[in-house]
Amino acid sequence: MVKVKFTFCAEPSLANAATTVTHVISIQRLDESSVYIFPPELRSLHLHEKLMLLPVARAAKKDLAPRWTRRSFKCILDDDLAKLYFDEFENPIFNGILLNERGQEDSQPHHSPTAACGTSPAPLKSLASIVKDAVVPKFGSKTYLSNAGAWLDIFESECQRLLIDENRYWEAVRLFLEESAEKWYNTTRLSSSSTAWNFWRQSFLENFGTHSLGAARSAFYFKYTSGSLSDYAQHKLYLLASYNPKMHELDRITQLALGLPRHLQDRINLAETTTLGKMLSTINSLDSIRPPQSSSTSALNPAKPALSSSQRSQYPCPYCKRKGYERYHFEKDCLTKVRDARYTNNSANTDSVSILEPFHNLLRKNIPFSWSNECQRSFDKIKDLLTSVPVLAIFDRTKPIFVYTDASGVGIGAVLKQTQSDGSEKPVAYFSKKLSDAQKRKKAIYIEGIAVREAIRYWRYWLIGRHFTVVTDHKPLEGLNLKARTDEELGDLANELLQFDFEILYRPGTSNHEADCLSRNPVLKPQSDSTVINCIFII
Repeated sequence: MVKVKFTFCAEPSLANAATTVTHVISIQRLDESSVYIFPPELRSLHLHEKLMLLPVARAAKKDLAPRWTRRSFKCILDDDLAKLYFDEFENPIFNGILLNERGQEDSQPHHSPTAACGTSPAPLKSLASIVKDAVVPKFGSKTYLSNAGAWLDIFESECQRLLIDENRYWEAVRLFLEESAEKWYNTTRLSSSSTAWNFWRQSFLENFGTHSLGAARSAFYFKYTSGSLSDYAQHKLYLLASYNPKMHELDRITQLALGLPRHLQDRINLAETTTLGKMLSTINSLDSIRPPQSSSTSALNPAKPALSSSQRSQYPCPYCKRKGYERYHFEKDCLTKVRDARYTNNSANTDSVSILEPFHNLLRKNIPFSWSNECQRSFDKIKDLLTSVPVLAIFDRTKPIFVYTDASGVGIGAVLKQTQSDGSEKPVAYFSKKLSDAQKRKKAIYIEGIAVREAIRYWRYWLIGRHFTVVTDHKPLEGLNLKARTDEELGDLANELLQFDFEILYRPGTSNHEADCLSRNPVLKPQSDSTVINCIFII
């Protein structure tokens, strides 16, 4: 009988860095102070099957949830289990490999194969590959860890796993910062030296370790809009002091300068402005050359500062970003969104206003709803235009394919679209189908999945063998793993969809009007799936 202590840790898998698995890190005899470390290739739990038969080991594994968390437990090994971890001389050994004591594995020299052969060292890992391989959550105002120290530990562990040199840590960390944290990073003055990371780490913990990001956002994002520059400087310093009273004087000077308009920033020499008093004097001297502002606008507006035209480039349009365009303007001024909203009308007929006029009259205030013959003629005219050129495009196998799907309580609908040479999306075909009584009683994710399956099955001759994108307004479908579905309802559906090469993209229902309308007024009648499933099994 041997009394020992094991340590488990949630780490990235060696086969897939995006997967978190539980590993056995170390073992320690309770009658000794030495801790022995398992090598990475011997940490997997499937190599410690007999150990995992102990209830305390299974409980320790169950307690591990976030990545890099550790759990230690004590247990008594019987004679058979002790032989797996200690030899007859009580040396720590596992699978024929002698375990190193903690501290020895770090002190051993690591020689790269290229250095041993006398060739040149491997090139530095690019920052783009760091973003691709590292599994580190973003640190910002929307997604961040409440403990900045724990977030830095995760970042350093991933850098060590990817063999990133410590001198490049403070360069790589910029790729994982967002909003106020990224803005603070841009104001730090660092040099490329061995002590740069330690200095940056300490400064990061001082600024974000014990403060909420709401105060940081108010302090860093506050900018001059109008009024007196002296009032702006006083309020900016107040916000910075409220956020971090120990902030370095040079950082406050930099923050004051970044909050000024661009033409005033160019007049400040930060190399000569080394004290806060000189910075305030410089701002007072610039007060006479500031551009005239409207007196109706307050100079102190920390909650929602006005943005000048030069600052709009910091905020990409969300709508254009979803469409794949990197354009920097406000969404309310987005011409692409306006064009897409009016695309169907403009493409259908240049006289669309007169055709839709009967419908517009029904939407006016104090007008009773009366479906007249004129409304019916306009409705029939619109249906003809929507199903003919130039609204409908001809299918082109070389262009990107998008399948928009939606489901309602009575049916499903879909629209197949393709991106044209001018960047716009045109519909190619429409599809709608009624739900059976049994399908109407299913869960929402199953009904939305039926919409995807039926649409792909309807256009399978166009889609099979080609990559396409399915757009849905049901968020759970975006993370659906077809290869891992074992439940009865979605199992057959997932098996059928595995033969197609596609990805599922979520978009709100406000951008999926066509499929939504088709699902509320379906055309095709429901059919039994038994015949199709039997054919699949026979094949």
